[in-house]
Amino acid sequence: MDRILNGKVALITGGSGDIGGAIARHLGTAGAHVIVTYVGGKTAADTAVSDIVADRGSATAMQLDQRDPAAIE
Repeated sequence: MDRILNGKVALITGGSGDIGGAIARHLGTAGAHVIVTYVGGKTAADTAVSDIVADRGSATAMQLDQRDPAAIE
């Protein structure tokens, strides 16, 4: 895939889930720096990040509970 999203950042909420993880991997392949968020699925989020990095992409995992306004800050 062409890296058409180079220089862009993608924040994927729920990136530790099946659908969110697939979206994160796809955007990483397209060249975006992907921030994979999770509430309790750190292992799955870390796996998505590892997959993106293994495909020469850039990604980080971040715990985020969108139900908590303080966490959003």
